[in-house]
Amino acid sequence: MLKVKNAYYCRQLPTKLLIILEDGNHYLTNVHPFRHITQAELTPIPLYDTRRPERFYDEYDCIPDYILPFYGLQVKEAQQ
Repeated sequence: MLKVKNAYYCRQLPTKLLIILEDGNHYLTNVHPFRHITQAELTPIPLYDTRRPERFYDEYDCIPDYILPFYGLQVKEAQQ
């Protein structure tokens, strides 16, 4: 399973997923066909500042944790 920080559906790009890996880098990948996503399929998105404020993600719909395993993704556990 690919460990991610978070994953989002993009309203502007309905056939894409925005994936943020543990290292904070942002990637896009296709939603279809429905499958386990691999690291090789990810397309990097160059961002000016990866420390985005939370309101930046208001335009995206967060993928619920229970759906992520169907894409072969696993959320990084929060450190306590």
